[in-house]
Amino acid sequence: MKRKAIIIGNNTGHQAPVYLKGVDHDLKNYKEYLTSNVGGAWYGNDYSTSEIQILKNEKKM
Repeated sequence: MKRKAIIIGNNTGHQAPVYLKGVDHDLKNYKEYLTSNVGGAWYGNDYSTSEIQILKNEKKM
């Protein structure tokens, strides 16, 4: 079975020049949880075999 986790974070706010530093911390914590045994032991350390993708500050198309 192939699985993929996508974690999305935006630390710029809605049309505001504010930097939300807690978002970086949250993204790190979510990834650490998913790679732990309790979180499902997802592969997330090596980019080529990672099942976890983090999207940060993506722009709307």
